[in-house]
Amino acid sequence: MDFIKNYNTHLSIVILIISSSCHALLDRFLEESISDQLFALHHDSEDDSQINSCDFESLCHWTLSNHSDRSDWSVVSPQQPESSQTGLMPVTDHSVGNSDGHILLLSSSPTTEASGRCEFTLTSPVLPGNDRHCILQVALYESGPAAGNLTLRIKPVHSESDVHPVLINHRRRDERRAEWEVLDAMIGQVDEPFQMILLYTSCLGEDGGTVALDSLELIDCGSVAEHQGLGLDANCWESFHCVNSGDCIDLSQVCNFHTDCPLGEDEGFICGALPFGSHCSFEPDACGWSVSKQHSAWRRVEGDDLLEEKDLQGVALQSTPGHFLFLQVRESNSLQEASIQSLSFPPPVSTSACQLRFSLYLYGDFNGSLLVAIEENGTNTAPLVWERSDQRTDDWEDVALQLTGLHHEFHIKVTAVWGKDSNADIALDDIALGAACFETDLNSLLPMADLEDFLSPLPEPSASEVSLMTWLFNSCGASGPYGPTQAQCDSTYRNKNVSVTVGKEDPLKGVQMWMVPATNRYMISAYGAAGGKGAKNHNKRNHGVFISAIFPLEKGDLLYILVGHQGEDACPGRNPHTQRICLGESSVIEDNVGGEAGGEWAGGGGGGGGATFIFKVRV
Repeated sequence: MDFIKNYNTHLSIVILIISSSCHALLDRFLEESISDQLFALHHDSEDDSQINSCDFESLCHWTLSNHSDRSDWSVVSPQQPESSQTGLMPVTDHSVGNSDGHILLLSSSPTTEASGRCEFTLTSPVLPGNDRHCILQVALYESGPAAGNLTLRIKPVHSESDVHPVLINHRRRDERRAEWEVLDAMIGQVDEPFQMILLYTSCLGEDGGTVALDSLELIDCGSVAEHQGLGLDANCWESFHCVNSGDCIDLSQVCNFHTDCPLGEDEGFICGALPFGSHCSFEPDACGWSVSKQHSAWRRVEGDDLLEEKDLQGVALQSTPGHFLFLQVRESNSLQEASIQSLSFPPPVSTSACQLRFSLYLYGDFNGSLLVAIEENGTNTAPLVWERSDQRTDDWEDVALQLTGLHHEFHIKVTAVWGKDSNADIALDDIALGAACFETDLNSLLPMADLEDFLSPLPEPSASEVSLMTWLFNSCGASGPYGPTQAQCDSTYRNKNVSVTVGKEDPLKGVQMWMVPATNRYMISAYGAAGGKGAKNHNKRNHGVFISAIFPLEKGDLLYILVGHQGEDACPGRNPHTQRICLGESSVIEDNVGGEAGGEWAGGGGGGGGATFIFKVRV
């Protein structure tokens, strides 16, 4: 989603924290909000110990691995799952100690197990190095036939050193019972920024079994910068500085569709400043890629569009949320080829940190090759940077390519070539030329976020007053007269800094409820939904009004958010009269103005866009 350029058709609500000129309020905000975030730096002259936790009762910034259906890990309460699994679930969570608490539940899908990829990970944000022993505690629950292994790995960010494992103290397997077990792992001294990876390895199988985690906690973990008196910028060296937490991430990780900063600065406004099309999730459009509507060519589709397809090679695409590029490769008597290319981009400013990343799906009998080439303007060469011809599993995979030696404007070209006996499906998504390709000093962009046009006509706040803690809310993929479900919003906001509870019963059914993380002033900006296109006006829809205001909110306040849905287009029409108008075969609307037969062709206008509401409830 390219948020700033396409806000009229997709974004519905933006909430930003507004920095206060009052130091007391700012200090209070930092103390309350940052301490609530996992692995935020807490500086206290009286107590320099650092205790960080993730109990799944609020936003947790560990990144969850999810395979084709994006639902391996899920945050649930012990009594929430289906009745068939209730007997294997813990009676209470570990952190709160009651059935209303929340746990992180592992639910391996048949697709994942069929692919043989029975490894599931949780990855921490980037942490400053430790200058003394640091312990990670985690509560593990296993019941039924589950018999997997939980291991911890330490991954340095800056060095090329290998990921090394850390021993986790378990009970002997014959001593394990269906109850919470607190495990300890001694991390030891780490002299540079690093990430922790919790890896659970097991195929749960058809017999079920329950695996759940809770109460992740870092104990006595102090950073090198904290105890050597170094500033955060010094600790980050040449890396990107997550301003709201002090974390450091590699430049190549900025704007790569993976949130690495705890509050998401690396995937926020900074990505909107990049050249159009260089950071594309294909929501809500094709970002300038040369898509087609023909089934034999590359086209932009969403998973729901493929539910009616009868000849798909796998099932993963149908359960993929959002839009992506899709190509059906089908058998032919001659050599076939299908290409798609991006818009032109300026030459990279970095030849070492510039990477092209994308998600790839390739499954079926593919007697051919998928090629990625970089075509420079003003040159006669198109160097091949990547090629794939082998068969893959029914799942998405991530591809990262280093781009070097580019000195002119360029565009990306993806070509599929295939011959006889080919029946395969190919898809691309989340294509990103990272921010490091176009900016040498990414940290300088953070306070310079260009919000002037976006927030107009409001005279305040200025760009320098706007914090980069931003929460983006949308309709979670719902349309028509009904709001989204909890599952839809969980999928939409996965790996983002947004966590909502969706109402299940009237009058709040489909309403998203968001808890304010810290006491401060907040700017709330909202869009009304666009209307549908009329039968006589196929090319333009009218957009909703944008409003914005600043509100004082307190930590724990509950905001109720109802996002309007775009109006339905009149075409192709639901009755023969409207269908003929849509095809240009009839002008009955003009012919019958003032007549008495209007009821026969009523419905020629597009549907009205839904209103957007944000409100609080006073008890």
